[in-house]
Amino acid sequence: MRISVLILIILAVGILSGTASGYLISFEAPSWVSSGEPIPVTGTSTFPPGAQGSIIAYRAMPGNLPVSVDYQIFSTGPDSTWAVSFDTDEWMATSYKLEIGKNSNYPLGSSSVTYQYVEVIDRSKDCVVTTPATQYWQGNIAISGVAHSPEGEHILVDISDSAGQDICGTITAPIAADGSFAFSCSVPGPGTYTVRYSDEKGLLTTDEVIVIPAPAVTPVPPVGATETPVESTPAPLAGLLGAALCAAYWGARGTGEEQS
Repeated sequence: MRISVLILIILAVGILSGTASGYLISFEAPSWVSSGEPIPVTGTSTFPPGAQGSIIAYRAMPGNLPVSVDYQIFSTGPDSTWAVSFDTDEWMATSYKLEIGKNSNYPLGSSSVTYQYVEVIDRSKDCVVTTPATQYWQGNIAISGVAHSPEGEHILVDISDSAGQDICGTITAPIAADGSFAFSCSVPGPGTYTVRYSDEKGLLTTDEVIVIPAPAVTPVPPVGATETPVESTPAPLAGLLGAALCAAYWGARGTGEEQS
């Protein structure tokens, strides 16, 4: 009996010492994001400052084996915190599992939070974009569309250039009773601009607008106006005609003098 109790005590001490000697880590991420939005991940750990770890994103579709789609490396800061972000631009709308990668240098204790599920939701059907894809530059671009199920009575629009530089800030555009919205935003010149459409819940969809230089304008005469071309006599022909007239004049003069 005493031997059994002693074995249990040894096992308990072993488990506790193993848990205590393991590193602890935990992290947080949103439960869902709109397709195209980044997934921000923030965490803490007992890793020493500057220690590196990894977090892997798996596509976890029901009835299918998880498929790794991306991973991020993080470094622990002096305050034991770390942060990464996953870009979901090319991800399909489904469930994803974020999981801390195994690290032989820093074995984790059992109290660690090592995974979380995030749902990526496609909300593009909630906003039909009617903004012309190609526009002439006239100092601004026209933005329009129909928001089918917006949060609130307005839509949020952000416009950035090809370098990712914000152009107009966040524009709050009112939505009409039929869901339509339309406005214009000034842009610095021709180029490719990315337009993001959002509501209070988050991103709805994105779109690209190509702005090209305006064509040169050729002056057009008023309706009904006609231009009469000025006929000109070629220089050699004009010279011959002048010589003939002179010869006829002097000939006629000479004949008149003989008769007198």
